[in-house]
Amino acid sequence: LYLFCTLILKRKICVLLYHWPCVSGVTMDKKLLKFSKSLKFEKDIMAVVNSIFELGTRYELESVDLCKCATAISELATNLVKYADNGRINVSVELEKDHSVVHVESLDDGPGIADIARALKENFSSGQSLGVGLPAVKRLTDSFMIESSPKGTLIRATKRIGRTCGK
Repeated sequence: LYLFCTLILKRKICVLLYHWPCVSGVTMDKKLLKFSKSLKFEKDIMAVVNSIFELGTRYELESVDLCKCATAISELATNLVKYADNGRINVSVELEKDHSVVHVESLDDGPGIADIARALKENFSSGQSLGVGLPAVKRLTDSFMIESSPKGTLIRATKRIGRTCGK
């Protein structure tokens, strides 16, 4: 069964084709509105991003905040693929009448982040990237928490997203 969705963002139309209930290996739980994905390859990043857009379309979440949330998830997923061992993204959505809250958890068994304060500064990168990922996640979300040790990293973020139903 395929679900065809169209998002209109700033006068541009983005057409997304989804396979329900599983988008490229993402495990989804329709009843609890959550999904989880282990990330090893770049293609896994898009599977996670597509899944949040699918939830957003299905439950009529406001598009601007949904895009901010998807961008934050993409940044976290990209870091897992680039720097971590055994990376996983867990996402859950609490649906309320006029809004939703998206909870994102990024965890791994990687080497950890040696200096969290430095990693949260613009243009700092421990690899060969622009160094804007973690600072962007912090800016784009409503709450942000990071814990890291040589045994791995845990990042939790939440984003409140309005609902468009009935508008």
